[in-house]
Amino acid sequence: MLKMKGLVIGLAVAAVISGKAFAGKTDMPESLVIQSLISNTDDNAVIETNGYIYVKAKYEMGGGDSIDTAKKGATAKAIELILGMKDQKAQHYTDIFKKMKAGESDASTFVFTSQNLVSLGVITEQKLLKTLEDKLKDREYSVIIKAVYQPIEGSGDPLFFIDASMSKSFYIENEAVQIRINVQKTGFLYVFSISDDGIVYPVYPHNYTKPGQNVIDAGKEFKLPTKEDMSKGINYIASIPVGQTSAYEYLKIIVADKANLFTGAKTYEDLNKWLTRLKRDEFEYVDLGYVIHKPK
Repeated sequence: MLKMKGLVIGLAVAAVISGKAFAGKTDMPESLVIQSLISNTDDNAVIETNGYIYVKAKYEMGGGDSIDTAKKGATAKAIELILGMKDQKAQHYTDIFKKMKAGESDASTFVFTSQNLVSLGVITEQKLLKTLEDKLKDREYSVIIKAVYQPIEGSGDPLFFIDASMSKSFYIENEAVQIRINVQKTGFLYVFSISDDGIVYPVYPHNYTKPGQNVIDAGKEFKLPTKEDMSKGINYIASIPVGQTSAYEYLKIIVADKANLFTGAKTYEDLNKWLTRLKRDEFEYVDLGYVIHKPK
């Protein structure tokens, strides 16, 4: 989560997924799907059936991690695996741009980078079906997630590129957070944080932002907090929710060609449904992942 002027603003993103996965599209009862995932020996596994994606993801617990931390870490990995399942080979941005320009890429193409996660589709429903705690003695914790994945209509603009980063991927609680964003096409900037329980909080524009001030210019680096924010004493601080020892969250950065979008989105699913109402060439976005730990 993120604190601004004493107000808590959620911020969200997860660790980059590791391990391998199998992806199969078939039709089978949900109980059999769950049993198949449990019996699969891979750390991470996926089955697509009956309009849903089912995924098993494992989290390796550190010495100070609680069960709650492990559950959220495994869930974060599951989300990233769902977003990336259509492309089982990680690809760099430059490869995707070449394919898009050549007309060889469509909405089933996904991209992983070291910190930015980009997909051409979104998760509109998500449900935790089962936790697997039988290997806690080995400090391993797994979850099984059921989700609905929806591609976004149309093809993206290959020149509409966002390069975004945070000052760190791993924060100690109360550390300052800075965000840098560069775009190749001028648009309106929207930054949201999604807490690890799926609640959406606006990070930028916020209540102190003037109307229309969220324009981001092509070729000019945009920094958060802005100079105007800092002049008002506004800074972003990494904060862990009460009762937790760590947090795994998503920061969603969207650049669109329209102002005043995404009003009223309260959950991760709400925000993703907003995105599906837009045409794919009307916006671009990236998800940035980070983890917050309490000081040792």
